[in-house]
Amino acid sequence: MGWLRAGEVDRALRAASLWACVGCHACSTRCPSGANPAEVLDELRLLAMALGYAPEPRAGTFHAAFLKSVRKKGRSDEARLMMRFALRHGLDPGLVSKGWALFRRGRVKPLGKKVRNRKSLKRIFALAGGPAGSEAAK
Repeated sequence: MGWLRAGEVDRALRAASLWACVGCHACSTRCPSGANPAEVLDELRLLAMALGYAPEPRAGTFHAAFLKSVRKKGRSDEARLMMRFALRHGLDPGLVSKGWALFRRGRVKPLGKKVRNRKSLKRIFALAGGPAGSEAAK
């Protein structure tokens, strides 16, 4: 955020820390000034991807797969998200074993559930506009 305030947008877009955010929105709910840093980070990641600034291809792949999952079902579908990521970047034996352990414990469902109100979901993405609401995120 400091780089943005200083007008160093390019530096902010190229920062590896941009991809460290897990999207929990804790920063936005706790921000004493009432700002929404999580939303800013989401937009910065989309812009960084569009400009080819993702620090490594895996970061952009994960972000795009996550948005596709949310756009399609209204929530994250971890099983499909992991499969898309693995198909694009190869199977990492360590991640496969962790994914399998999560599945066995019931933490990852084989088929993610969809939200009930699909019209509202489509309306949200249409209102969002920009890259997240466009064909690019499909």
